[in-house]
Amino acid sequence: NFKITLTTLYVIGDLVDRWPSSMMTVAGAVVPGLVEKLGDNKIVIRQTAMKIFHKIFLAVLRMGSPQYAEKLLQTLTRSLHNRGAAIRVELMSVVIVALAVFEGGSLSYDREQVLQAIAQLLADPSEKTSVLAMEALVVLQAGFG
Repeated sequence: NFKITLTTLYVIGDLVDRWPSSMMTVAGAVVPGLVEKLGDNKIVIRQTAMKIFHKIFLAVLRMGSPQYAEKLLQTLTRSLHNRGAAIRVELMSVVIVALAVFEGGSLSYDREQVLQAIAQLLADPSEKTSVLAMEALVVLQAGFG
C-alpha cells in the first residue's frame, strides 16, 4: 500500500512536470486526493504530496492563469474547515506556499475569499493551525498592499 501510494504520487508529480496545462484540467479531481494524503501517517507521503502541490502552483504561475489559481485556492480553503487538526495544519502550510507563489508571481485571485477562510482559523482549537493562519495573513497582507 505504501509503495503503491508513493509511486502514484510520483506519477502525478511527473505528469504535472510534463503536461502542466493538461493536468490543470483534472486538478479538481487530483487535489482532494492530495489533501487526504497530507494526513497520512508516513512523512514521506506527506512531503511528496506537498512537493506535488508546489509543482502545481508553479505550473499555474508559468501558465499565468488566474482562473486556475482561483480554482485551486477555493478547493484548498474549502478543505480547511472539515478536516482533522493534523490535516488542517498541513493544509495551512500548503495554502501559505500557494499564496507566496501566486503573490511572488503577481497572479491575481480573490484575496477576500481567502482572507475570510483563513480568518475563521484564527480561533481554531489547534494552536499550530492558528499560528499558521496568522502566517498566511501576513502573506496575504502583502497582496493587499
